[in-house]
Amino acid sequence: MEKVQEITFQTFLKAMRKGKHVTLKKLCKGICSVSMLGRIEAGERLPEKMVRDRFMERLGLPNDYFEDYLQPDEYALWKSRKALLQAVENKNIAKADRLIAQYEQGDRRQSSAVEGQFYLVMKAQLAQYRNAPRDELCTLYERALRLTVPEIRYDKWGEQLLSLQEWNLLLEYIHFGGDIGRLEGAEGFYAYQKAAYELLMAAFLDAMTDVYGRVKIFPKAVYYYVSAQMEQPPEDWECEKLLCFCRQAVGMLCTTGRMHYLYELLELKEKLLTASGEGKLSKNEMKELTEARDLNGVLLTLYRKYQVSEKTEHCCYLYWQTDNESLGDVIRRRRRMLGMTQEELCKDICGVKTLRRLEQNKTRAQMPVVSGLLARLGLPFEYQRMQIIADNYEAAVLFREMQTAANAYDTERVEKLLQRLVGLIPMENIHNRQEIKRSEAINHLSQGRITREEYVEQIKEALEYTVALENIKNLREGYMTCNEIGCIYNIATRVAEKEAWGYFEPLWELYCRYEEENDVEANISMYLFVMKGIASYLGNVGRYRESNEISDRAIREGLKSGRGLMLQNYIYNNCWNDMECQKRGIAAGMIPHGKTELQACIILSRFWQEEFYEAHYCKKMKEWYG
Repeated sequence: MEKVQEITFQTFLKAMRKGKHVTLKKLCKGICSVSMLGRIEAGERLPEKMVRDRFMERLGLPNDYFEDYLQPDEYALWKSRKALLQAVENKNIAKADRLIAQYEQGDRRQSSAVEGQFYLVMKAQLAQYRNAPRDELCTLYERALRLTVPEIRYDKWGEQLLSLQEWNLLLEYIHFGGDIGRLEGAEGFYAYQKAAYELLMAAFLDAMTDVYGRVKIFPKAVYYYVSAQMEQPPEDWECEKLLCFCRQAVGMLCTTGRMHYLYELLELKEKLLTASGEGKLSKNEMKELTEARDLNGVLLTLYRKYQVSEKTEHCCYLYWQTDNESLGDVIRRRRRMLGMTQEELCKDICGVKTLRRLEQNKTRAQMPVVSGLLARLGLPFEYQRMQIIADNYEAAVLFREMQTAANAYDTERVEKLLQRLVGLIPMENIHNRQEIKRSEAINHLSQGRITREEYVEQIKEALEYTVALENIKNLREGYMTCNEIGCIYNIATRVAEKEAWGYFEPLWELYCRYEEENDVEANISMYLFVMKGIASYLGNVGRYRESNEISDRAIREGLKSGRGLMLQNYIYNNCWNDMECQKRGIAAGMIPHGKTELQACIILSRFWQEEFYEAHYCKKMKEWYG
């Protein structure tokens, strides 16, 4: 395999920091000393995983932007944090208490402030489940906040960079009665808290993050703010102002396809619209009220059917780190997938004994060894990377813009952004060439500039920059990057139906492994993306029960993770399967899906502003039900 250009964490961090004109002092405040951050950027120290993520979060790059390979000790810590997150999410309080106690009694007590903060937050979340007094919760959140944010007075916020997790802690501190400094004219608890919420929301919207970061905090802040005001007598509600905030937060959720606090905000909108109109709503307001009620009715039905709470009851989604893999597992699985022996892989790089210990997750490998092994396996060396590899701030921004444009089917803008991007990233890097070629092929097909056959050939060529097609049959026990998985999926959805299973089956087996290992949530983005195509294919070839089972699992995982953009695709898949069963007189023994579910597809696609799907579902409604 071709040797790739290495862009290490420290070069990426430095480029992002300088691109955003942030000083060393401002970035590291509360985390480490200026001299330590200088050593990190110089490549003399590599901070632990949670600290790396916190630096990126403070620079406006949320922790679900990246794929990471973790050394054995880091991966073990990540697994323990994942277990705690799952226990808290599932309200398994006894297990969560036990995991926190193990941390507090173990050698990690003197770990980084960032990790200590995480465990305190989980402790506070459990205290909320137990309905602890407000002052106790306020104290817990203040303790956690001060670990990395020494100054919590509102007049000091502008001097600091805060991550999403730190903004959340500040929000919770205010929510439970925390003091952020004297506020003129805010006498009494309610007035003070209201003013504090307003200050926080204004400051947060000026913070260094994009809409995918803002959507993790702003809807929650609006929910707290509006709920607090609506605890007052209705005649004191500032309905128009509160509606404006609700619309802004719901719009943010719509734009990003996220669902945290969506149900709650829609409930608030209904109450506010009803109160503000006093029975005399305008035509547009009546339409807005009807749409809010319809959408919340669909959401409540789904939440109850799939046994997921309709309320956002925890902040775990802020701490989930997706697409993290053990370095040893990656090397072992990739080697076996490629059919290489240990001797073939490590020749002229390291000894077989070293490789064996690395594959067994028993040793930390030196950087030159890791670099050589990953290059020979056709994998990127970069520990923390986006889908493109660059040490250029502008390139990172352009790539996110290109993804947003692609999701909006704005092919002309995608074309322009791709052209600019190519001039900013190292194209000798095979992983960059792979992603750019894949993106160009997708866009050219959407524009009608190439045929399906040409598209498939171009995607195959992009995939084979790093892995041969013949190797994908071993994927269940293998390893592929998100870019490579995307290539296989793109091929599967455009080849002839008789060929498609040869590409879908390895992906299905891979994600079945994630299900068996309870790792779906840590790979949620690609899981929801890939399973949609697999469920559709299985339905097309008459495997209706399997197709519906996949859709049902995906819907539940989407609801749990607060990702709603593809829910209607999965619901429609089940509707289509059931209709086909009826046409063929097949007694599939499945729970029937009919007109109500198809109407839900229309309502959801309308909310997500997916006009193509809305029109398609409306057409099917007319065909099937008149």
